[in-house]
Amino acid sequence: MTGTALLPVDNTTHPILGSELMEWLDAAGAALRTEVGEDLLDIAGVDVLDAAFNPLYLRLLARSRGDATPPTRGFTARLHRRLRRELAAARARLRSAPPAASPVVFWPREPTHLAVQIPTARAVNARGWRVAFVTSVPALFSALERADFRPVSPTAAWPRAMAAAKRQGQARAAKLHGALDLQAVAGRLPEPPISARRDELLEALVAELGAQLPEVALAAAAAEALCRVMAPAVLVVGNDLTLEGRVAARVAARHGIATASLMHGLLAREAMESRHVVDRYLAFGKRTAWLLEEMGLPESRVAVTGGLHLPPPGDLESRRTSARATVAEGWDLDPERPWILVATSGAGHGVSLDHHQGVVAAVSEAARHRPEVDWVIKLHRKDRPELYQELARRDRFANVRVISFDEGARLPILDWIAATHAVLTGGSTVALEAMTLGAPVITIDLADELVGVDFIEEGATLHATSVGELLAAVDMALEAGPQVGRVLGTASKLADETFHRPPEGADRRAAEELLNLAETHGGKP
Repeated sequence: MTGTALLPVDNTTHPILGSELMEWLDAAGAALRTEVGEDLLDIAGVDVLDAAFNPLYLRLLARSRGDATPPTRGFTARLHRRLRRELAAARARLRSAPPAASPVVFWPREPTHLAVQIPTARAVNARGWRVAFVTSVPALFSALERADFRPVSPTAAWPRAMAAAKRQGQARAAKLHGALDLQAVAGRLPEPPISARRDELLEALVAELGAQLPEVALAAAAAEALCRVMAPAVLVVGNDLTLEGRVAARVAARHGIATASLMHGLLAREAMESRHVVDRYLAFGKRTAWLLEEMGLPESRVAVTGGLHLPPPGDLESRRTSARATVAEGWDLDPERPWILVATSGAGHGVSLDHHQGVVAAVSEAARHRPEVDWVIKLHRKDRPELYQELARRDRFANVRVISFDEGARLPILDWIAATHAVLTGGSTVALEAMTLGAPVITIDLADELVGVDFIEEGATLHATSVGELLAAVDMALEAGPQVGRVLGTASKLADETFHRPPEGADRRAAEELLNLAETHGGKP
């Protein structure tokens, strides 16, 4: 690695985010098991509360911040969305590969999983080992096919098992609601760590649990069939903290199959990070390893393999020239004008809805005050397009482009970063990726919600806590004066610790780690 090594960040002054909420969730889970019995909350040997802890935790987190539920779409919009989803699923079933034995199987759920799984799969192939992809998300089929991988669709490969699992999950959900005395269970719970009554919080929790039961059943059925038919030595899940990946990892472990997960986004000092269940977590760099060790994950279960999605060293200038031309042509930007990429993650896990709405309003004000700068707002998958209706009006904001998630996905995020003159974000992985590519990063926090974010605390960004500070940061970033140079120097050192670059390449290093796992579990090319 280049640059001066940084010491591990001292996070002892910061609480572990979400720890009290997680403890209350554990207590609620224990009370529910006592009330309804273990059998109702066990599907094919999978503990439903363990499998669904992530969506349950996020439901409580949203409730603790008072985040409003997204507005319900109109009937026509809901019908169109359902038809598009069913059409995509039907196409995926027709395009599905037949399941066959493979020593290494990848199971992605999100587009971000593909960014790290595809290069690793290619490196495994290059070593003479067969790989296969399984995904229940039809939207991932095209990207995998473009990479010359034909994935297996569980509903196409095992239709009867999946249909039976869905019915079982729905029946369990109905039985759960019928078997519960919410008031009795609430009376056995401690006071919640948020301003909400125990019975209200428990009711929200049970509603979410009922919604997730069919999903747990479907994931468990797919995982059981995969382990039985494809018999991998190692199963690589997209994320072992979210429902599908967690269920797959639990089922695979019961079959004696090794499990792994490739880091694909930024980790925070958060209680849930202590709950990884895979045999090996492949991390971008030392900082992630330090964090996971602090959270209690044994060192033997973490391997530093590098930033799999980063461009090769020396590729930046050619990428920047090409990307700027592509963005200017595709999104009607004047190549002679400076522009800012606004790439926040929207409201949700790390940021409240109120704060996110404040950030949108701040960007609106900044765009008014800096008409000579173009503002390109690239929406995250979980963001709400309705928050940007005013900004999307070209008659009011001629210097603003609001890019939908699907439209923005036409170009890799690293090309967006390479093309822009500066990146505006919060506590997102985009900040660290921009630092790696040498782009100035502006971070904004209007409500002191970005706690313990190392790149903010160590001065690797131009940080703003108001509209005035945001305007000053934009001016500094575009002028590229001495202060920006100092910030970029700090950012470069931090990026070196965040994204390790092994000499053989991160993809080969990750492949080597997976194949070592496979061989210790009886796998052969």
